[in-house]
Amino acid sequence: MISIPKIRFFLSDDATIELAARGMLYAESSEQVCLAFVAKEDDSDITIFGNVQQRTLEVVYDIGGGKIRLGSNGCK
Repeated sequence: MISIPKIRFFLSDDATIELAARGMLYAESSEQVCLAFVAKEDDSDITIFGNVQQRTLEVVYDIGGGKIRLGSNGCK
């Protein structure tokens, strides 16, 4: 059995996003699974949530409030 660590992103306003395994791993085959992240050269560089990470999240665009909200239980 493979143990998968928890991966959390800490955002502004004390928001925390925890990714499910499906949002952090890419299965190339039944024998090869890759972590779906790329290292940044500098911690001050921006981080982009790609489509692999977003597929386990529900993304809500609050146009009137000028905010984007992220929640769990997105596409399954």
